Amino acid sequence: MSSSDAVGFHQPLDHSTFPALQHGRSSQSILGRLLRFWDSPNINNPSELTGITLLFLDEKDSMINGFIPADQAVHFRGSLQEGNIYKVADFEVQKCPHTYKITDQTYVICFTAQTTIDPVINNVPVINHQKFMVREYAHLQILANTNLELPDVVGQIQSVKGYELNNTEVVSPILIGFLIAPNIEVCLSLYDAAAAMFKGLLNLLDKHNSVMLVTSVNPKKSGDNLCLSSTPATRVFFSPGLPDIKQFKLSLSGAGGEHFNWLDDNATISNKQLCSVGDLNMFLSSTTTQEASFICKARIVEVLTQNGWNYLSCVHCSKEIEKSGATLHCNRCFTSNITGVVRYRVELLVDDGNNYAIVVVLNKEMLKLTKQDAANLPLNEVISKPQTLIKTVAITQISIQLQVNSGVNGKLPKCIEELEGQTFIFHIRVSPSNSASSRCPFTVSAISGQITTEDFNNYETPDTVRKFGEASTSDSASNTSTVEVEQSGRKDARE
Repeated sequence: MSSSDAVGFHQPLDHSTFPALQHGRSSQSILGRLLRFWDSPNINNPSELTGITLLFLDEKDSMINGFIPADQAVHFRGSLQEGNIYKVADFEVQKCPHTYKITDQTYVICFTAQTTIDPVINNVPVINHQKFMVREYAHLQILANTNLELPDVVGQIQSVKGYELNNTEVVSPILIGFLIAPNIEVCLSLYDAAAAMFKGLLNLLDKHNSVMLVTSVNPKKSGDNLCLSSTPATRVFFSPGLPDIKQFKLSLSGAGGEHFNWLDDNATISNKQLCSVGDLNMFLSSTTTQEASFICKARIVEVLTQNGWNYLSCVHCSKEIEKSGATLHCNRCFTSNITGVVRYRVELLVDDGNNYAIVVVLNKEMLKLTKQDAANLPLNEVISKPQTLIKTVAITQISIQLQVNSGVNGKLPKCIEELEGQTFIFHIRVSPSNSASSRCPFTVSAISGQITTEDFNNYETPDTVRKFGEASTSDSASNTSTVEVEQSGRKDARE
């Protein structure tokens, strides 16, 4: 059991340093500062809590992860306070997983029902208040798309783009142009709690404090471009006194520091306005090579079923796996006979009042909407709905496949079918290369269902992600309007 009373011994506490821990379950104890803790969702089902992950630092400047299983989370949560020094005893030492590591330790300490965690206030060794696992650009390039490590990164903010930046109650993604080395700028995406934290600290962003340290990001590559995404473990720090921030400033400006490239007056910090579905379609017809981010308010007209509503993914890398006879094969992990898990991939026909588009929503956002794991949907949740025939309609300079109701019966889970007729704010990131997609050019990165906007048709031209400048469009692009589709034989089943 955890104690609510602080431990105040007059003699040095007997404990093991992190590197000296022995594998297995014993009466070992540690003494460390709790740097951070966060809820860890199930990778295959983000709506399911697996437990609480903790990060401790000891007097040897060594870090180690702790983990509290979900069934023990309520018992221990009230005893946790970031920054406090704790003595933790009677835990189990296990091998650290090879994926999503945020320390260099071999082991992780796992709490049990017998574990005790007590704050210590007297006779404690000197323990630093922070330590980070900062990686430079070359190392981030190696880690990209591997899911092996969630490194920390430090850089200078060049631009900020988000929806309702002044409202921390609105949970929506934030895109940041992040200079992590001289002449090297990457796109940093903040989601959920990390985005809300950044919004709350925006008042600290000025000419003399534009360098930020971000913890536990997931490096990915989009083509040749490096992108960084936040995770549940992500925190943001602006403190100029942090050694890693000081060192970064020196790396850009030299030892004197007088030529440091401060955030200039023209740097972009702006709210993204709603754009139209027509803007998405026009972007694909433009000749720009830049990626762009869009926020559209649209109503779900129909859940499309010709490509199904789920896929089988690899439990290791989350990518779609192939089936050859009775064997499952992952082209990324290069292994056969692997375990697959069912995940959402749902295509939606959406309408903003003027134009239609097809968007695809993947597992993470579908879990937020349905509150149910795709693999565990009960059989009685699957209902019949009219299967559809494919009708090809030209939208801009690509072919988009719309559907026309036919009399053939298909099956769709009730929790998905009930989304038809509902209106959401869709956050979409798209590049011209998406037009080559044989299935769907627009992938939803996030959905905000709680945002309300009075003027449904008040749109602005989208801004690009990298520089957040105005995306170029083509006057020759043709949009497929709601009226045109309905005159071609498609009617909204809800009307």
